[in-house]
Amino acid sequence: MIPLLRAPCVRPRASGKHPLRADRRTGRTVPALAALPPETRRFLLFCLVGGSGVFVNLAIFYVFRHFILSPGTLGDNVAVFAGWVGSVASNFALNHWFTFRDTTRGSAVSVWHRLGRYYVSTLVAFGLQWCVFQASRACIVAIDLPPEAIFGVWALVLRWEAGLSNLAGIGVATIANYVLSKRIVFKP
Repeated sequence: MIPLLRAPCVRPRASGKHPLRADRRTGRTVPALAALPPETRRFLLFCLVGGSGVFVNLAIFYVFRHFILSPGTLGDNVAVFAGWVGSVASNFALNHWFTFRDTTRGSAVSVWHRLGRYYVSTLVAFGLQWCVFQASRACIVAIDLPPEAIFGVWALVLRWEAGLSNLAGIGVATIANYVLSKRIVFKP
């Protein structure tokens, strides 16, 4: 290799803000994610997968609510369910092949069996999501403030109350889903 093309070994700063960290054994730099303990890395990967699932969920929710169904109680509930179904499929695939790959390789449990357990565990998480969605919508509607309140922010909350309520439900469901995935679905 030509010495000019070789990347220098970059040592991390004392503040720890550098994206690369030096491997203690070899002195080479490795990405910060690879330098983390395995469980911390797994949790961060799960959060990244969950983040992608949030976008899938909200995108499907938006498409169903605005283009397929008319807004209203039934349309909103169907849109929330459709968003959940789409995000479950994408999250299972990403979690199976990236986040929990060390527990799924060589396992006697088939992908279909794990997928079944994943749908059951996420159904529990969806139940929580739906309850939070309904409760937060009821709370927003029950608060009797004029739209100009809180410097006009309340008008935005009233306009986006279904989306904000769904986002709150997704947050609660994500935490429940991580616990169930780790302990039931992807257990070694």
